[in-house]
Amino acid sequence: MLNFSCLSNPYEGDFVNLSKSISDAFVWNTIQKEALKQPEYFPNLQHTKTGSDIIGMRPEMGPLRLAQMKNELKDLSDEWYTSQLAIVAYLSGLMTSLNICCDASLKPLTLCGKNYYGKEVKITSNLSNEIIVAIDGECTDTLIAKKLDNQSIVWVNSNAQKSFINLGSLKSAPLVKAVWLKDWNYGEEPAYCDDSTHEILVERVEHGYRFLESHFPEFYLWSIALIHEIIPMDHTKNKGIKSQSYAFWPNQIHLKGHNNLLLILDVIIHENSHMYFNIVELTTPLFISKTPEIYSPLKKVKRPMKMVLLAFHALGNILLLYKKIYQKNLYSDQALLTHYIKHNDHLVKSLWEQLERYKDEYFTLAGHQIYQPLCDQLTSMGVDLNEYN
Repeated sequence: MLNFSCLSNPYEGDFVNLSKSISDAFVWNTIQKEALKQPEYFPNLQHTKTGSDIIGMRPEMGPLRLAQMKNELKDLSDEWYTSQLAIVAYLSGLMTSLNICCDASLKPLTLCGKNYYGKEVKITSNLSNEIIVAIDGECTDTLIAKKLDNQSIVWVNSNAQKSFINLGSLKSAPLVKAVWLKDWNYGEEPAYCDDSTHEILVERVEHGYRFLESHFPEFYLWSIALIHEIIPMDHTKNKGIKSQSYAFWPNQIHLKGHNNLLLILDVIIHENSHMYFNIVELTTPLFISKTPEIYSPLKKVKRPMKMVLLAFHALGNILLLYKKIYQKNLYSDQALLTHYIKHNDHLVKSLWEQLERYKDEYFTLAGHQIYQPLCDQLTSMGVDLNEYN
């Protein structure tokens, strides 16, 4: 039986291999099942892992999971479903070649942050490690696998400038647009960075990752292990949104270039923590069935218990990091840091107070493993959870 305690916070064990092995198994089982029915889409399919090169979850799984969530698979062709899954398999390194062609006029095929519509969308790979996209017989895009100095491999448009961001010294992630929100009628696209705010976002987010890598290696690894894509939101717009991500569209986060390091760290830890929470739910429930809605101090209304625990998990990890920054005297503006600690301390304690009422009756073992170790870590850093009462 798996122990999910290491997905509670960065200080409980090997969260990297557990989280990736769970998502690896989910992706592989999904692909293998389809390959048995449509083997021509999956040539030379092999499940290979070398060292830390584990498949993990890619954002290209998003269309498949969203279509299922919205009950739209019945309206889409088997050809579309299999083609999108073949894209996932190729980008995950499970196939050495890609050659698909399908009708994507109803819903697009998603590849490396772009959506491709057309009566005939053909996507093929070549021996030069390029992906060629042709729509209705005309070449639309050529994507290349770019190997960076930190050994990260990101797929970028051959005509693109710097379309990626360095997440410290160990990883980079491509900067893409969330066009799927509009194409899947799931909401409005955010206001993206223009030329002036793009550089600001890159500078501020890269500084945040360098800070984590220099001072908190556990939180640094926590924040790079799963992320595949970043949506660059304009910090001068998108009012009311600090950051966002979607459980069904995995390993893609939407970030703004906030004007101080503490807020940058907040959104990095917040959205990455959500990914670990979501990974647990790929393999086991966190609650017994039929949990009641409970009061959310954040929204000030009753919400599903899952959402209250999700918020506690993210905000608890942010508070844990802030307390460690304060303990090491790493931030020059102590008054601002103290303000953020007090603000998050109040939110975490109010969430904890709600969850304490219901945990014994409604949490599964996995739910307790996500919840209790974080409580213990916060207590060890001087957070008196019982003080809220």
